[in-house]
Amino acid sequence: MSSNVGRDPHARPPKMVLICPTCGHESPLGGDWRIDTRHDSTDDLAESVYVCPECTSDVTRRPAESLVE
Repeated sequence: MSSNVGRDPHARPPKMVLICPTCGHESPLGGDWRIDTRHDSTDDLAESVYVCPECTSDVTRRPAESLVE
């Protein structure tokens, strides 16, 4: 069940809340999102991809922390 149930559809969500554009699931940035680290071999950069726990859509991508130790 999505956490936006019972919320006024015209009210703006609080800051730092991600909303899945596919299913409407809402959760804070540090909430229940699955975070996958993916590596792009074409430009040799890693990124963190926030994935919706309800519909598995990619919600946002961010540069990942350096993987070099």
